[in-house]
Amino acid sequence: MAEAGDIEGEWSTATGIHLSFAADHTFTSQGLKFDPSLVKGCPTGTGRGSWGFYVDKGAPGGFVAMSKEATAGDTIGVNFTEIPQGECSIMLSVLKSGELCASIDFDEVCTFSDRFTRTKETTTP
Repeated sequence: MAEAGDIEGEWSTATGIHLSFAADHTFTSQGLKFDPSLVKGCPTGTGRGSWGFYVDKGAPGGFVAMSKEATAGDTIGVNFTEIPQGECSIMLSVLKSGELCASIDFDEVCTFSDRFTRTKETTTP
């Protein structure tokens, strides 16, 4: 399980995709390019929005939602500002190796082969 401080900072893949997660639960992205046959409605290139950990909102096996108030979790949700809610659902799984991988389905840990590794931690002024 990762804590918010473990996620905050800059992440990148070997293919040149960059994500930057801020402590205020906003993020920016550069170099995104998803296979349109797998992911519809997601931005290409640069993007921005909000992030949070997924939490269980009820009984076990019940409704799961992204929460900006959650301080830890195994799965991160991202919502793009310029995309209508629900049209682009991307989750990032926190792997035991400390890497992140993107998924479009809760039943799949890593839909895509790219792995995000931390390139820079957020510094507190």
